[in-house]
Amino acid sequence: LLIGDISQISLIASKLPPKAVSIINRYWPGGVTIILPAKKGLPKYIVSEQGVGLRMPNHKPLLNMLKVLGEPIAATSINISGEKPITDLSHLPAKFALSVDYVWETQKKFRNVPSTVVAVSENGIKIIRQGHVKIK
Repeated sequence: LLIGDISQISLIASKLPPKAVSIINRYWPGGVTIILPAKKGLPKYIVSEQGVGLRMPNHKPLLNMLKVLGEPIAATSINISGEKPITDLSHLPAKFALSVDYVWETQKKFRNVPSTVVAVSENGIKIIRQGHVKIK
């Protein structure tokens, strides 16, 4: 889920461990997705066994939209799991175009390296996917 403000975390996560606060303060907004324990009752399609993934993007127009909305939105990159990310909409497979409500096209050039995904719990942190941001 993409969020526009740190206060939106409480809408989704059941806990905010201290290690998560440290990561948020250091790396957000930016290319780090944090998986936190999910609140009960969230739709199954946004929750995994590990929790719910949240990211505050470092893209001002998108951040502004998220702040105006006042709640997280479900969003994804345009790629098939395990394959290289699609960075050019002309390469967008038809199945994606038919299954999404909106594609935000921008002139900003993005890295071909995905975001870093880290699961945070009371027991510590676990790197799920190493992206362009190195968690220290």
